[in-house]
Amino acid sequence: MKLLFAASERNLVDRWGDYFELVSEPDCPIDPDEFYLRFTRDQLALCRGTDRRGVRVDDSETRNRLRGKFALGQACGNPRAGLTVLDATAGLGTDLLSLYARGYQVSACERNPVLWALLDSYLFARGIVDIDLRLVDAVNAMADQRAAVFDVIYLDPMFPEHRKKALPGKAMQYLRDLLPAQEQHVGLLLESARQVAADRVVLKRRRRDATVGNPDWQVMGSTVRYDVYRPCA
Repeated sequence: MKLLFAASERNLVDRWGDYFELVSEPDCPIDPDEFYLRFTRDQLALCRGTDRRGVRVDDSETRNRLRGKFALGQACGNPRAGLTVLDATAGLGTDLLSLYARGYQVSACERNPVLWALLDSYLFARGIVDIDLRLVDAVNAMADQRAAVFDVIYLDPMFPEHRKKALPGKAMQYLRDLLPAQEQHVGLLLESARQVAADRVVLKRRRRDATVGNPDWQVMGSTVRYDVYRPCA
């Protein structure tokens, strides 16, 4: 995938040069349906065709998530000193950054280079250095663990599509078109996480989705729920 930038910003985009084709913006024609990354306002955005604003990691989404009940925090437990959380499917980072803002000690995995780069650019632009973000498949990363190293492992795999007249927001439309064949196997993710979590695994689902296995308890949000599982003995 192309990563477009202004010539004066070359030193700022070199950190992603191993994963994308770095192209000076005036020299790059774009096809109408082509996805590309664009470095603008000190951050990467996922763009398509003539949409140069694109989709980026956004502070407003984090602020919205923190209003009210914050069911995710209830599912993960009290952010006491030293409690560690691994967001194994970081995506655009909204839940990860919400937990971070509430005082959790968080790390993250993301297997798609585009999503990883969008989140990495956000962290880099804001000087956030205490979130360990890795470009790696979470199942492989968890299989490599010899012992439990995270208290909580959080899973938010992309929800399966369902019949609905209204289109999802632009970010979700872009992700579904960009990653049509990369939906995580939820059962495999869950079992891998239960092998290495020290205290619990939290799985995000839509409120009416069927459960995966037998969660130990559930925390209900307004449109989603969090199924909580104890680790395997």
